[in-house]
Amino acid sequence: MTRSLNRWMIPLFVFTALAYAVSWLIWLPQLAAAQGWIDGPAWKYLHLLGGIGPMTAGMFVTWRYAGAAGLRKLGRQCTAYRDWKWILVGIFGPVVLFGGGVLVARVSDGAWPDLSRFGGTNEYASLGLAVYWIANVIFYGFGEEVGWRGVLLPRLQAKMSALSATLVVTVTWTLWHLPLFGFVDGYLAMDLAGFAGLFFSFLTGALIMTWIYNASGGNLLAVALFHGCLDIVINTPSNTAILPTSMGFLITIAGIALLLRYGRRDLASKPRVSEPAPTAIIEHQPREVMAGRS
Repeated sequence: MTRSLNRWMIPLFVFTALAYAVSWLIWLPQLAAAQGWIDGPAWKYLHLLGGIGPMTAGMFVTWRYAGAAGLRKLGRQCTAYRDWKWILVGIFGPVVLFGGGVLVARVSDGAWPDLSRFGGTNEYASLGLAVYWIANVIFYGFGEEVGWRGVLLPRLQAKMSALSATLVVTVTWTLWHLPLFGFVDGYLAMDLAGFAGLFFSFLTGALIMTWIYNASGGNLLAVALFHGCLDIVINTPSNTAILPTSMGFLITIAGIALLLRYGRRDLASKPRVSEPAPTAIIEHQPREVMAGRS
């Protein structure tokens, strides 16, 4: 039992440590510059580039414990474009949430928010709109979701309910953001209550992405599109602070509604997607081959 548990847990620890290490090392120059540890500014696009940590870790762990076949399966999940229903959910789900946020802002403020910069960015203002959208989907969509939902979630779901697995992913995902509290404007002013609110928003957002992943049979393309597009629309520059807050409220409602509708076990109308406890590739080799190597 202990050996079996170790075989299951070790790859998850390796994945988490590597995801943190890659992203945090990429973000380190920006953190050091913002905190005055080094002179001069750091390249601002390191924040964007750091999103590849979970994907890098996920691909390594998949290769190490599932080999080339595992990587091919992961690739098929990332390119499942023919499942158009879930692709539409990934693209237009965030837009619908944004539209709802606009209506809430209209009711709250008594005026329509300024949407002239819909989908734009202040942080990466020098990028063209199309380049910014593509970069978000690549670095924040695939860069994170290949790891969080493509590798970590299904392996956790092999041992626990979809809700429990989502909670573990959310804790891992939230702590991964820790260096950003030292140099990203939206995080710098956040107090403990703000951090708690951030965690809860991550959790309810993660519930939505677990639902997409499980209900679609593991379509990572849909999940990556949802994540990337949601980051874009929720950070749209506007003349009212209520817009991202109202979107966060609607994400919370949607996440809780999905949990109540489908239940904690699978969080979808289909059985949750799970991966068997991984075993090192070398252990799959025939005994005679193993003996020949000794």
